[in-house]
Formats: sequence, structure tokens, C-alpha cells
Amino acid sequence: MKLSEYEWLYDGNLDLDCNTFNQNLTEWLIEYNFNRPHQSLDYLTPMEYIEGEDFSGLEVLQKYYLCGQPEQ
Repeated sequence: MKLSEYEWLYDGNLDLDCNTFNQNLTEWLIEYNFNRPHQSLDYLTPMEYIEGEDFSGLEVLQKYYLCGQPEQ
């Protein structure tokens, strides 16, 4: 298990209700990828790092649900 998965799972975010689970996971992923600097990226957030790279032709940011179906 990666440190990021361990951190999220054992920080009290596991919930058996699918909607709550997905909401908690979404909020954490936003924090992790948009707000939190990463040492391995020279203290940039992943989004700041991606903005500085050329990823033309690459499809990114697809939305996945780990539990249940998205609400319509």
C-alpha cells in the first residue's frame, strides 16, 4: 500500500456508505493533488507540476468511482 493510500484510509475516511465514501475520497484527492506540495516534485502540487509539462495528446482527469454509481 502506498503512503498516500495508507494516509487516507487510516485517517478515518473509510465509510461503508458509498456516497459518503466517494465524497470523502474526492475531497482528499482534491487536497492531495491541488493543494498539497510534494517533496518529489520540488514542493509543487501535482497540478502545478502538470501545468509546467507538455502532456499534449494525453487524456487525463477521468472520473472514477470506487463504490457504487455516481448520482445523476
